[in-house]
Amino acid sequence: MVQTVRLAPKLNKNNRKNLFKQLFLLFSIILIQILSFFKTDSFLFVFAFLSLLPVLFLVKNSKPVRAAIFGLIAGAISLSINASWLGSYHPIGIVIGMLLGAFWFGFAFLLSSIIFKTGSKYAAMASAFVWVLCEWGRSYGFVAFPYEALAYSQSERKLAYSIAAFGGTNLLGLLIALSGASLFYALNFYFKKPVNKIRGTLFRAAFALLLIAMAIFYGKMPRGNSDGSILLVNPGDEQRPGYFRVALLQPCIKKQKTVEAYNNAFDKLSALSIEAVKYKPKLVVWHETAIVPPIEWHFRYRPNREVYELTARIKSFLDEYPIPILTGNAYVPPEDDRRQKEYNSAILYKNGKPEQHYSKIKLVPFSEYLPSFLNFDFISRPIIAHLG
Repeated sequence: MVQTVRLAPKLNKNNRKNLFKQLFLLFSIILIQILSFFKTDSFLFVFAFLSLLPVLFLVKNSKPVRAAIFGLIAGAISLSINASWLGSYHPIGIVIGMLLGAFWFGFAFLLSSIIFKTGSKYAAMASAFVWVLCEWGRSYGFVAFPYEALAYSQSERKLAYSIAAFGGTNLLGLLIALSGASLFYALNFYFKKPVNKIRGTLFRAAFALLLIAMAIFYGKMPRGNSDGSILLVNPGDEQRPGYFRVALLQPCIKKQKTVEAYNNAFDKLSALSIEAVKYKPKLVVWHETAIVPPIEWHFRYRPNREVYELTARIKSFLDEYPIPILTGNAYVPPEDDRRQKEYNSAILYKNGKPEQHYSKIKLVPFSEYLPSFLNFDFISRPIIAHLG
């Protein structure tokens, strides 16, 4: 007689139903994470306030190990999509983003599941703190990678800047996470309370609803005019004593990967700079990495004709411009003919000459620099050749 031994327990109807719920919640988590950061200048920013809601339902009904696995999957997929721009530098950037997302999401899901297993009524609130703590951990240290932190989803909202000015992006992220916890408590109450549920549900959801309403009411940050001209309140001709008038220029430039794109970007910057002269500023400021190729290095060593011609255009403009310009640009020490060291810098030009420069200290790995264990010529040289 042959006896069949089942090596794994068969999923019963309830287990299958629970697994399907968990997979649906996992899909919801990934989708909401993507939508929250897809177009932050649209209504999609509201999804960020819901982002922790499916996470809390998932970790509450999952064992810690399974919750961690779900977190690994959610983090890897959402970070690979939301930070896909890293691939323009090197494909390994996306891989690193996936690994960091998988680790920190998995860790957050694991801790939150353990917290829910304690049975505390404050588990959802504690999980919001855990989430923001993990976002802080992901943005700190050698592999600092803050992209897809909750605060980034509000980059176009005035309310976000007011909150961040008071308590930084961590406070902003915490308030967004707590709004998810608020909605979690509201839905839990609604589905468990047999009668008189509306008032109690609204009471528990009040924090999230108020925060969303304030974000909408405060509106969006002002943008430039559609024709690219300066958007401001005319400061007038008279300058108040003790004040230093600065023209901050931020053209709408979506892509800078080719010499043609660099020339188009410079056309916008130079046009805005010429328009700014009539407001009589003492300093004109171009944004970070306004000019991608290092101006002085290319003008001096000329390894690429197209890039040299671009830098010659820029140098000619800076020579004739009557106001000092502070611009974001890559900086390479003049004696470094092989371009071994490069910095993301702010360079002050006066009468066409670089007077001073300040180099960023905390660089973003895999986008602003390659770690030493990966900084080989066969990796770095193609990137430099591609981006100038």
